[in-house]
Amino acid sequence: MKLPVALREAYGLLGRRDDLARNHDTLLRPDALFTYEGALVYHVENQGAANWGIMLSDLGHDDPPTVCRPDLADKASESWDPWTDRLSTALVELVMTETVKHEDDGLSDACELPDGALDTFQALPSVLPERFGSRWYLGDQVILHCLEDWWLTVRARTPEALESVREAVHGDWVSG
Repeated sequence: MKLPVALREAYGLLGRRDDLARNHDTLLRPDALFTYEGALVYHVENQGAANWGIMLSDLGHDDPPTVCRPDLADKASESWDPWTDRLSTALVELVMTETVKHEDDGLSDACELPDGALDTFQALPSVLPERFGSRWYLGDQVILHCLEDWWLTVRARTPEALESVREAVHGDWVSG
């Protein structure tokens, strides 16, 4: 099976970069790709709650649309739902999300999002369609990810920058 150009290019750039592709969820390595219910699965959620894939019928496209399938208790209710119009878009979101969740160096943290906490940060253009609730913000030496208006994850360039976000956003920080 020939992989789409966008996925082959991603493996060339990210294949050995666990820090960019496998901190929390996992961009599967080429030898771990599998097919399930008509899709090639390339990305799995860390606790098995969801898979992201490309429909087998779309594998001939250079940058095919992607789908997501939640793992539900009622298996009959599961289906592949549209995720992004292009695989490259899904991969940008994956890299950004995995970057803010890199914890090995103490420059990331997370908390429940207090009301008004993001007012002082610059909103970035959305990567995913709005319906997925993923929003990105920029601050001085930090990038922030807000998921579904309730969970905030931050990645800083320095310990001081991370501490400044913790002081600005009064939350119950996971690591701080």
